[in-house]
Amino acid sequence: MHTLTLFSLLSVFFFFLVARDPFVRTFPFLSSLLFIWELYPIQFFFFLKAVFFFLLLLFEVHVVHLWLRVLTSILLFSGVSQMRLSLLVLLLSALLVASVANGVQLLKVNTNFTLCAEVYKENILRLTLRRTEWVYEPENVIIAKADRKVNYKCDKKLCHIKMKSCEAKAEVAENLVNVMYVCDGVLTTTASIPLPASGDAVSAVTTFPAAQTMYGLAEHAADLALRPGNEYDMYNTDAFHYPVNSTGALYGSVPFIMAYGKKRSAGLLLLNGSPMKVKVVQNDVPKCEWNAQAGLIDLFFFSALRPSEVHVLHGFLTGHTFMPPYTSLGFHQSRWNYMSTQDCLSVDEGFDTHSMPYDVLWLDIEHTNGRRYFTWDKHAFPDPKLLVQALSASGRKLTTVKDPHVKEEDGYAVHEAAKKNNYYVKTVQGRDFTGHCWPGTSSWPDFLNQRTRSWYATLLHNDHYDMSSDIYTWVDMNEPSVFKGERSSMSLDAVHLTDDKREVRHRVIHNMYSLLSIMAVHQGALESAGRKVKPKRPFILSRSFFPGLQRYAAVWTGDNMAQWSHLASTLPELLSLSMSNIPFVGADIGGFFFNTDEDLFVRWMQSAIFYPFMRSHTHLETKRHEPWTYSKEAQVLIRNSLALRYALIPYLYTAFYKAHVGRGRRSFGRSFTTFRTRTTCGRSRRRPCSDPRCCSVPWWLRTRGR
Repeated sequence: MHTLTLFSLLSVFFFFLVARDPFVRTFPFLSSLLFIWELYPIQFFFFLKAVFFFLLLLFEVHVVHLWLRVLTSILLFSGVSQMRLSLLVLLLSALLVASVANGVQLLKVNTNFTLCAEVYKENILRLTLRRTEWVYEPENVIIAKADRKVNYKCDKKLCHIKMKSCEAKAEVAENLVNVMYVCDGVLTTTASIPLPASGDAVSAVTTFPAAQTMYGLAEHAADLALRPGNEYDMYNTDAFHYPVNSTGALYGSVPFIMAYGKKRSAGLLLLNGSPMKVKVVQNDVPKCEWNAQAGLIDLFFFSALRPSEVHVLHGFLTGHTFMPPYTSLGFHQSRWNYMSTQDCLSVDEGFDTHSMPYDVLWLDIEHTNGRRYFTWDKHAFPDPKLLVQALSASGRKLTTVKDPHVKEEDGYAVHEAAKKNNYYVKTVQGRDFTGHCWPGTSSWPDFLNQRTRSWYATLLHNDHYDMSSDIYTWVDMNEPSVFKGERSSMSLDAVHLTDDKREVRHRVIHNMYSLLSIMAVHQGALESAGRKVKPKRPFILSRSFFPGLQRYAAVWTGDNMAQWSHLASTLPELLSLSMSNIPFVGADIGGFFFNTDEDLFVRWMQSAIFYPFMRSHTHLETKRHEPWTYSKEAQVLIRNSLALRYALIPYLYTAFYKAHVGRGRRSFGRSFTTFRTRTTCGRSRRRPCSDPRCCSVPWWLRTRGR
């Protein structure tokens, strides 16, 4: 009995160490139950245990190889003693969990690395080069469930993987793993993965032999098609006065490539949350050189006849867009800042007076009490509830900003709770990480762990933030932005904690921070009215992003400028985001920085008719942008633009529903994704097209004869 007790406890401990899949983590509890059963030497309990294990192993076919299921069944009904049977089953189960917790282990590359594989529907292949020591792997990004079986055959250095209509070959050469991905006889993608000699940095080289042009690597203020000879900086940062026609880093990152080919297109996603640089090369075939500062090389290969089908597969992996509230598709009026309740009501009345429709009014950071989020300036906004109700009476909504940094100040309830319960990101020395942002000295919640996200969600509850369930949420500065910090962000050596208390350096998850922050806000928005109240569909706007964020929030292109070049650059930026599976996108109409002239504002309004997210927003030190501040002639053009936008909302709402359920294209996409071959419509790099029946051509292209 003592031997069995020891092995049972060791098995439970082993399960906790090796199991990473949420379902597999239930095994320690099941093993503990069996340990308790051992205290009762009754044959009936032996029978129950046998049936229990048989059903468990039979049910979990994706974690049990056929030969092990047969062996277990034989053991269960043979003459093996109760103690030996229980011990064998426990050890076999532990072995099973260890071997499948991270997919099929194809090859032991060397003592430090193992190549693992997973297969998803529609011939999607995942190949991960895992280290022997533990390295954090991004969670909450991939929502698709892998197939229960991987059809593969391996020898010492070579593996073949077969799928429905695709196959792959992975071969280990000297300090290198080479991969070939073939669909319907067409070689669509290759990858060469060097084995890191030392340090945290990882790299890969991918090519697309069947393609002519590559797209993706959002977000950059550059052409839609990736430029050969350029290096794309993938580092979420607070990009101040960013230039156009540049491949420099901006606010968000999607490490995804869509490679367009006349006969077949391909998609490639690198699941890695660290800063990276991607060099685009095109000699005989399109080629990318990926260099990430940390993490793993975790590649998803997929292919389809049409680019639109590649996009659907990408949505299948990381999730399709959230279904927006109908109101959010209307016109949004914003400014840094509307300074009082009276100012807000005056703007609201102005739209009615000038017969211009709008749906959402926005409040920036000055509405708070000293830039302490989840508070109000009681002098300027003495009764926020009345403001919300006044807008609601006209069918309109209020949006307030809630940045993730927290003012370090005794007596501020949010800070007090975060400090007391260790919710903040830490330094290497174990202190709360501090930096400067809008409130002054600030700290940042550690959204990597669910404990912090659940706490932060409570800040959006009605009992903490009155009328929260009736207010939309704007999350700015969530790259995270740190004034005078490393590249205007958090130190890459800052320390996060996982749910099981493992330390993760910020460099491993830097580009993921925005996704994690939005997950907390989304949870809070759903819970805001109370757990027993059916939640309303929330609307959240985020400046920074990572794959998966499209399930929760819309995105805009950040602090653009009132310049014609920024207007021209906006469409390629939005199209790139939409092709990267983030379709609810927009830009600050008229430009955020600097004063806009009347002609630029009118032209921007006309262009923005076709942005999924249509908002006018501007800097504190600029002239006001309300549509009636321009001439009578301009007001007529703006009013006509708004009328067309509102006429299109039922169509946009339907397009979003189709995108949400994965049955349609993006709500905003490039025209060539609709067609198999490059047509005249398909050659345009700045032509939005959400449907074969609805494409638009920007006026500046028409005037240039293009």
